[in-house]
Amino acid sequence: MPSVVFPSTTASDRPLIELTADPTVVFVYPKTGDPRSPDSEAWAAVPGAKGCTAEACSFRDLRRDFAALGWSIVGCSSQTTEYQAEAVARLHLPYPLLSDTEFVLADTLGLPTFEFEGTRLYRRMTLLVRDGEIVGAIDPGADSTGHVEDVLRVVRAGVGDGRDGTPDSGAAL
Repeated sequence: MPSVVFPSTTASDRPLIELTADPTVVFVYPKTGDPRSPDSEAWAAVPGAKGCTAEACSFRDLRRDFAALGWSIVGCSSQTTEYQAEAVARLHLPYPLLSDTEFVLADTLGLPTFEFEGTRLYRRMTLLVRDGEIVGAIDPGADSTGHVEDVLRVVRAGVGDGRDGTPDSGAAL
């Protein structure tokens, strides 16, 4: 992981490599919704774009399961910290959301993005990180909520800790 500091919805901004020193699920998403301005039909028609709020809530709801396995959760999008802080409060998210408005992760790690109405956004991707190294990557496609269970199954299988038979295995991009 790059040693970059992203603005966070928590009080302290720390380098991403420090945030991911312990096993961490980093889910990257296009944007959470805003109940004051419903998504357009055009947004709903973009495969895999809709469902970020539901995804964030699914990670919230399974947070204890991940924590019992020693994994923390961090979300990341290109939205501003102010926008994300509203989502954290409204959705009662117990984990930080990071703002990568400059697409550092996309440009450094080659994470996928897309354009919508002239705005660059992240395509949904979940990274499993241990000791600052990516040990697995899961592309959920259009399944914004069901893949959270898939991520939990991969973590339960012991990705990257040798329990699955390999020292650094994981789901492929």
